[in-house]
Amino acid sequence: MNRIDLPQCPSTSDHLKALVADGALKDMTWVITPNQTSGRGQRGNTWISAPNSNISASVYKRWKSFSVAKSYLISQYIGLSLVHWLSDIGMANPQLKWPNDLFIGSKKVGGILIENGVGGKNINYSIIGVGINVFQKDFGTLSQATSLSVEGFSLDSLEGLTSHMLQHISQALMRFDVAQEVHISQAFQLKMFGRGEVHQFRHAALGLFSARVLGTDEHGQLLLEVNQQPMSFGIQEVTWVITP
Repeated sequence: MNRIDLPQCPSTSDHLKALVADGALKDMTWVITPNQTSGRGQRGNTWISAPNSNISASVYKRWKSFSVAKSYLISQYIGLSLVHWLSDIGMANPQLKWPNDLFIGSKKVGGILIENGVGGKNINYSIIGVGINVFQKDFGTLSQATSLSVEGFSLDSLEGLTSHMLQHISQALMRFDVAQEVHISQAFQLKMFGRGEVHQFRHAALGLFSARVLGTDEHGQLLLEVNQQPMSFGIQEVTWVITP
């Protein structure tokens, strides 16, 4: 594991992408900052992070042979690894809200953003961004956000917690095996937020609708029961509508 610490940067993932473009970047290189000023989430959303309060980190991971069709497994696997880490540090019942949000209870404590370098039908590398709210308590109008501190976790050192998480995820990445796709997907569904429950969603054609969360399908898409019929939705097709 290689580590680049920056006192401040717009985005740890963008910093890694610039290093990839320059060449000669070692596998398993992390970029970490306590002050990420322009972090990004899924769908281009801004990730709001107070200075010196949260974990903002990204890792560059090369793959030998990884089909683009199986790319969803990276998100599921990293999500599971982070849920296990949150449990290890004492957080009660952390869950994964499809596709890549980390939840404690009904609130978001962190998220994952994965960007892949593709060649033909294979993924050559991934840049895996992780954000965890640690000390932050003010989230402005984001009523659905929380942090480890808000949820009762007590610690003195952000650096110590960051190093612990990096070590945990690095070890998990070294064990990753795409051949374990069935096990990964089954484990993801067991930790899936809202599974078996009725929630509201928004879709371009369906508008605002209610559906029961069934899990994920064989392509990693969200599987919902809509009007008593199973329907699959991709990341850009549907959004959760969760009210406090």
